[in-house]
Amino acid sequence: MLPDEFIRKYLISLGASEDDIQPYPYLFYKLTGRKGKPRIFENPLKLFLLQFVIGTLFWGAGMYIFVWHFRGPMIAQFYSAIAFGVGSGVILAVQVRNRAQRLKLYQWEKWLKDKGFSEEQHTAH
Repeated sequence: MLPDEFIRKYLISLGASEDDIQPYPYLFYKLTGRKGKPRIFENPLKLFLLQFVIGTLFWGAGMYIFVWHFRGPMIAQFYSAIAFGVGSGVILAVQVRNRAQRLKLYQWEKWLKDKGFSEEQHTAH
């Protein structure tokens, strides 16, 4: 069994969801072909900051393209995009932190070492 397949099956057997096993942001890793560590092992602050930036930019741009451009730029639009980024970032960070605490999964490198894998085996292209 390949290391990635074992890791995926083992984490699912512990109770992790498919989203917890995928790296964040998933589309970046899928398009580049790189392998990242599962989201459940990421630092919640890092996830918050990534989701804050990505969520604010994408939601703000989408709302501007489809709705806001009819009215012209307003400061309320900027604030609402930031509020969306903060809200979605907090939700993601809290979900990951709570799931990691429930499953007792904290450090990716230590977990790989305990299971007999190396970082190079997992991150190989």
